[in-house]
Amino acid sequence: MGDEYGHTKGGNNNTYCHDNYLNYFQWDKKEESSLDFFRFCCLVTKFHQECESMGLDDFPTSKRLQWHGHFPGMPDWSETSRFVAFTMVERMDYEVAIENGRLMYKKSGKPVDTTGKAEWIFVLSTSKTLYVRSRHISFYFI
Repeated sequence: MGDEYGHTKGGNNNTYCHDNYLNYFQWDKKEESSLDFFRFCCLVTKFHQECESMGLDDFPTSKRLQWHGHFPGMPDWSETSRFVAFTMVERMDYEVAIENGRLMYKKSGKPVDTTGKAEWIFVLSTSKTLYVRSRHISFYFI
């Protein structure tokens, strides 16, 4: 609660018993500097709700997820780690990365065929500066 407007709890993820600023929902703090982030959170939430393929029907088990840390396939669950990510295994065949300026399937390493009539739609970027076809779009884009 509060992440959508940049409210930090100072690393405390267990603030339920704090009756102070850590737990107060401070909508007045939604300053100009955080409006882009707030908009981004709203758009990602809406996209997630409308895109069925982004959701899971049941709890993700280790058979369905591959966990990552700073390096792919190597999760770091230590107290000092500040990074965690996962890949949904059933979708790994379709994950694409940009490698040397080319779209490549991550699992097979083969290039994506972009010569057909398939249409690619740019959906999400968390880049602070986003350029599409050499034109600056926004700080957060959906």
